[in-house]
Amino acid sequence: MKTPYNEQAKELIVSAIADFQILEIKYRSGTNAVVSTREIQPLALYFEQNYWMVVAFCRLRRAHREFRLDRMEAVSKVDDFFPPHQFKLSGFYR
Repeated sequence: MKTPYNEQAKELIVSAIADFQILEIKYRSGTNAVVSTREIQPLALYFEQNYWMVVAFCRLRRAHREFRLDRMEAVSKVDDFFPPHQFKLSGFYR
């Protein structure tokens, strides 16, 4: 089951990236469709192969991860912020 693209969620993510604000997402995995709740530090948003992708530091996994926007069942801002950074998407793929 594919969740339809959500313009509001995209705008919320862009705002959180600009403000260095933590997001809570309910994310459906691609392999077994299990939904997990995660707090992420969103770093970048990009479009590739028909999908919007978010690069973020996942607090649950304690690592950088990529999340597809269409697999996010819910997105909300948390009243918490992370330190400003110099993240560059080009450096993520080296």
